[in-house]
Amino acid sequence: MLSTNLHFYGILVIKNGRVDAKILKAVKGKVSSMLEQMFRASQAVLLRPSVSTFEEYERNNLGWATIYVLIGSVVASLLGLVGSLLQRTSLEQQLADFEQELGSLPGWLTTLVLSDNSLVTILSNLISALVVFFIFLFVIYLLGLLVGGNGAFGELAYDVALFWTPISVISALLSALAIGPLACISGPLLLIVGIYNVYLTFLSIQSGMNLSTGKALTAVLMPVFILLIMLCGLVALFIAEVSPN
Repeated sequence: MLSTNLHFYGILVIKNGRVDAKILKAVKGKVSSMLEQMFRASQAVLLRPSVSTFEEYERNNLGWATIYVLIGSVVASLLGLVGSLLQRTSLEQQLADFEQELGSLPGWLTTLVLSDNSLVTILSNLISALVVFFIFLFVIYLLGLLVGGNGAFGELAYDVALFWTPISVISALLSALAIGPLACISGPLLLIVGIYNVYLTFLSIQSGMNLSTGKALTAVLMPVFILLIMLCGLVALFIAEVSPN
C-alpha cells in the first residue's frame, strides 16, 4: 500500500492518507502562534522604527514572509473591492459627463472601468501583489549585495514583510476612502505612508543585509537616481522631438 505523508514545518499533518485531529490542532496552533508573532513584530517596527527593532524580530523565514504578505494582499484586495463599489456611482457619473462632451465612448472602455468581476479582480490583485513583492525583494537584495551586504534573502524578506503587509492594508483602506471630500485627506496621507515606507525599507535593508547607514542609504537611493536619469532622458527626447529644427 502506498504511504502518503505530508509535513508542515516539521509537523506530520497527513499520515498514510489520513489527517489526525490532534495533528491538525497542532498545525492550527503553530500557524496562529506564528501569525500572532509576526503581527506583534509589525506593530513594533511601525511604532518603534529602528535597526535594532528589526534585528530583534528578524527571522530567516521566506515561507512565513510570503504567507504574511499573501494574507495582507487578501485584506487589501477586499478593501479595494469595497472601495471600487463605493466609487462606482462617481465613476458612472464621470463617464456620463465624458460621453456628453466627447460623444459615445468605446464599449470596452466602459466595461473595463465599470467591470464588476469581483473574483477575477481579487485573484489578479493577489498575483500582482506577490509578483511586486518578490521583484522589490530581489532588487533591494541585489542592491544590498552590490554595496557589500551579506545578509540572507530569507531574513530580508521577513524584515520587509513586517512593514509591507500592514502598509499595503493601510494604503488600500485610504484608497477605498478616497471619495468626494475625503480624497483631499486620503491623498496627503497616502503620500506620508509612501515616504514612511521608503524609510522602513532603508531600515530593513540595513538590518537584513548587515549594512552601515551610508551603504543602506546608497542602496535605497540608487534606484531613485536611475529613475531620475531615465526620466530626464525621456524628457530630453520629447523636447527634441517637438522642438522645431
